[in-house]
Amino acid sequence: MNRTSARTFNPVPVLVALALFVTAVMALMVFSSFRWDQISRQGLLPLDQLSESRRAATVAEVHLERVLDGDPAVTAELVIASLERALAASRELAAGKGHLAGLTINRRPPAEIVQAVEVYVRALETMSQTLRARLASPSPTSALALRVHYRQVDVAASELESIILHEVAARHEQQQWLAALNIALIGGLALLLLHILARIEQGRAQAFAELAINESHLRAFASGIPERSFLLDASGRYLEAYGIGTGGFAMPTEQLIGRQITDMLPQDVASGCLQVIATTLTSRRTSNYEYCLPIDGQERYFEARIAPVGDTDTVIWLTWDVTARHASEQRVRDLSRLYGFLSQVSQAIVHSTTQDELFERICTCAREQGRFHDARIELLQASESEPQQPEDPGPTTALASAYSGEVVEAWQNNKVVSLSQLQRLASVPPWIEALTAAGMEAWVGIPLRRGQRLTGVLHLASPRLDLEHADEQALFEEIRDEVSLALTRFEIDQQHAAQQAHLALLAAALENSRDAVLITDLGGHIVMVNRAFSEQTGYSVAEAVGRSPRLLHSGDYPEALFIDMMNTLAHVGCWQGEVMSQSKDGMPLPHFMSIGSVPDVEGKPAHYVYVMTDLTRVKQAEERLDALTYLDPLTGLPNRTLIWSRLEQAVAQAQQADAGVAVLVIDFDDFHTVNDGLGHAVGDEMLCMAAQRLSRELGAHRLLGRQGGDVFVAVIDNVADSAAAGIIAQQLIDAFSEPLQLASTGELFAQFSIGFALFPDDGANAAELLRNAEAALNDAKRSGRKQWRSYAYHLTTAASSRLTLEASLRRALRLGLFELHYQPLVSCADGSIIGAEALVRMHPDADCPAGPAEFIPLMEETGLVIPLGEWVQREACRQGRQWLDEGRTPGIIAVNLSSMEIRGGRVKEQLQRILEETSFPPAYLELEVTESGLMAYGSQAEHFLRDLKSLGVGLAIDDFGTGYSSLAYLKRFPVNKLKIDRSFINDIPHDATDVQLAITIIAMAKNFGLNVLAEGVEREEQRRFLAESGCDFWQGYLCSKPLPAKEFAARFLPVCSGSRRAELL
Repeated sequence: MNRTSARTFNPVPVLVALALFVTAVMALMVFSSFRWDQISRQGLLPLDQLSESRRAATVAEVHLERVLDGDPAVTAELVIASLERALAASRELAAGKGHLAGLTINRRPPAEIVQAVEVYVRALETMSQTLRARLASPSPTSALALRVHYRQVDVAASELESIILHEVAARHEQQQWLAALNIALIGGLALLLLHILARIEQGRAQAFAELAINESHLRAFASGIPERSFLLDASGRYLEAYGIGTGGFAMPTEQLIGRQITDMLPQDVASGCLQVIATTLTSRRTSNYEYCLPIDGQERYFEARIAPVGDTDTVIWLTWDVTARHASEQRVRDLSRLYGFLSQVSQAIVHSTTQDELFERICTCAREQGRFHDARIELLQASESEPQQPEDPGPTTALASAYSGEVVEAWQNNKVVSLSQLQRLASVPPWIEALTAAGMEAWVGIPLRRGQRLTGVLHLASPRLDLEHADEQALFEEIRDEVSLALTRFEIDQQHAAQQAHLALLAAALENSRDAVLITDLGGHIVMVNRAFSEQTGYSVAEAVGRSPRLLHSGDYPEALFIDMMNTLAHVGCWQGEVMSQSKDGMPLPHFMSIGSVPDVEGKPAHYVYVMTDLTRVKQAEERLDALTYLDPLTGLPNRTLIWSRLEQAVAQAQQADAGVAVLVIDFDDFHTVNDGLGHAVGDEMLCMAAQRLSRELGAHRLLGRQGGDVFVAVIDNVADSAAAGIIAQQLIDAFSEPLQLASTGELFAQFSIGFALFPDDGANAAELLRNAEAALNDAKRSGRKQWRSYAYHLTTAASSRLTLEASLRRALRLGLFELHYQPLVSCADGSIIGAEALVRMHPDADCPAGPAEFIPLMEETGLVIPLGEWVQREACRQGRQWLDEGRTPGIIAVNLSSMEIRGGRVKEQLQRILEETSFPPAYLELEVTESGLMAYGSQAEHFLRDLKSLGVGLAIDDFGTGYSSLAYLKRFPVNKLKIDRSFINDIPHDATDVQLAITIIAMAKNFGLNVLAEGVEREEQRRFLAESGCDFWQGYLCSKPLPAKEFAARFLPVCSGSRRAELL
């Protein structure tokens, strides 16, 4: 009906079209007339004004000629008046103003006409000036010149006229086009009106034709719609069915008609449908109703629209399947829930300050806002190769081991894992099995990372989750990224806080360090000093900052040292060494200075750090120790240690200079009678007076020292032969022909016996010279008193013995004829055996009577000590391993390292290989190195010891006190123990010097945190003295001489019980 009504004839559009057509025609006609009038005005008036101006100019010319011809009827005023009219007319033309037969124009002409008028006006003005000049003085200007000016005016006027005519023609042509356009528009409007009228008439005809078929179309539409519609009465009986859909019924329409709705639908759905029908009939308004039907084992949702039919008690029930829409709406709700959870996760990240707090908030948000059935976080235990799930997992648990490598690899690759991927596994964690059994078919594992490292997995369980949809996948990935970013931020914050704490700790340590510290820039300007610097140097922070470290340089600070320091810093990046600085008040400050460069972020040096350890007390202690170590406290002369050292130096120098050296051993004759008869105090005074006289006789350039007791040693350089040495010896004996003047007893005579040896005839080193000189002294003693003897018969026999011994040693090495003896190390506190020192001995089958004191120096000289040392280390470790396997507790096994082994540079690798091969615990092994051996290794000694220490073995300094160690180095050596040389033990507790030395060494070792072991303890009084002085351990014949391995084990290493043996193994 609506379509038919729309096509009924309506006269209003026709009338409106006719009115518009008439109006348009009239408007066009008026506009055309106006345009023609404008063209006439703008064309005729300029031409008239130009004609008027030309006419006036011609009149002025004619009048001028008549005036010049003497015509009295024409005056000059007439000429000028004509010229003025011509100019006035041309100016009106330029201004676009004028009148002609009632026509008025007041419009400025186009620019082209204005320019032509200006040219014409200038020509007129020129002509006017010429005419006026002729009138004023008729003679100068000829008639021909006047005609030339007039010709110019005429040309300008003709040009202007041509332009005006051209402009008029152009406007006339435009008006003709406009007239043609008006005619075309009027024709077009007429055609359009005719077309509209034709369409209206055609529409009326079609409306009547379509009305006849509308009903058939509507019925076909109702039958062909893809959904199902029904005609129902008030009781719910099906009266008619339309459409090709099922509407929830799979039966034909014929079987459906006449049935009740209660027969077709479940009871609860049918009741709802009847209620909707009743409501629709009562309100007479269209209603909507949605219901669910189980079809083919699945729930399908339908929506129905119910409309009353007129005033009858029937309704039209139109229904369609909305299952897909219902699923989409549910999906929107699920996504909204997930977006809400994502928002809560973002807020949790903002409000959390720790990882645990964040995880707790995320799990809470997942259950409350995200409405997940379960949420938990499994953490990856980085320190475990296969993490395990705890029995009672909380919000954060360890990553379970039941996951397959495929799942873990997916997490490692930052991928979200769903339950479908777990269904392929042979086993899953128990908590997932429990959730699956409870109907939680949807589970997702979201990897959490710190930077590029997997930290844990966030597990979420819900009845509905589907990672196949890109939206949910993107949401979970966004949760993964945000939480991972937060974890990374936590880690960065923790690292930053740790760095700040570390910097604060470093700053506090720097400020409270006892070492002076200053920092300079690359230009050598101090930028910072610590408190210890100001305390040591006297310079305040304000006084030091900005200045150069050279303010500490003293006169003893050579420029070469500074240059070497700068070169080393430039090439190596660090420098260290002892320097003598100077405080603000000029006091010397000995420092051990370490300088290192501090790189910037690009690795380039930015600053230099100077660390200066005050060595004042160390130097004072060294001086006191040197005095105790190298000087005899009674006489002030060098003691035997310093004698030995100076003698070695003298021998070395003489060897280089090819000169001779004499060693004189001077011994009192019957000195014990003085001690026994007059007392030790008189004996000591006598020794002091004798030392002074001997020093005067020898002179300042010759060395005199006290070897011990009443024995003195003199070292004299540049002695040619034994005759020269004999003269010196006799002079010394003669010097004591006069008595000594003692304060305690007055005059007292003393006499000496002297034995000497010459380098190189009587010995090649200090040991041989001293030994041979002592042999000569004994010969002098045997020959009587107050005599001297030289050693003159040992050279051939000594060389022969040396060659024989060397051959025997090489044979012993080749045939394995060395063996180890073990001397126990004893605790001073309780007398327990804490270990043993492994000492090399010749096997009886070697047929070599030489002892270690003889063959060890020779092996060091020949280099045989290196293979011997390796054998000793291997045999000691092998024997120790055997004792452990037998259930014995060997304790520490000490092995000596010779200086040649140290210089060889293969000790660490060799020892590491031996320990691996023998499986001997390194903690049971202790290496003994001598002071002289370490000092010979130079500045690398500390690095060498730390390398050995890294193997886990113990370190001890052997024969301490006989070398040249620096306390500045010693305090940095990673040693465990000091061994006091037996030479300091022999005469204690009777020798005051040895007593003082032993006490000093023990105290010094305790200050350095080291244990002390005394060698060569042979008497009980020595052991008791050492124990009372704080010594930790001792060894010597008082306990046992060195024993073969079997005897040592049988005597000192009992077999342990079964449990203890198991502990050892």
